[in-house]
Amino acid sequence: MNGKQPTVLLIGHGSRDAAAIAEYHQFAAALQEHLSLNVHACFLEFTDPPIAKSIKTIVDSKGVTDIVALPLFLGPAGHQKNDVPTTINWAKEQYPHVT
Repeated sequence: MNGKQPTVLLIGHGSRDAAAIAEYHQFAAALQEHLSLNVHACFLEFTDPPIAKSIKTIVDSKGVTDIVALPLFLGPAGHQKNDVPTTINWAKEQYPHVT
């Protein structure tokens, strides 16, 4: 897996429960293995790393230019309709060369 392949930005809500976060990271690792693509787990709130910082990391540090944002929430709500798109739109302005 390298920086030339798309990276899946797996966006979770976040939790204060350490066991829930550990399970989320296990899922991200399994997804990475299954897809044979880089998967970067990040969170909307309560848990690090946040979405914006994750995008910055994979673009600036790893040279990724193709990101597939995959929100992983149990149901539609304000986070999926507003918060995640707002952050993605911010990233598009910051990194116009990234798709």
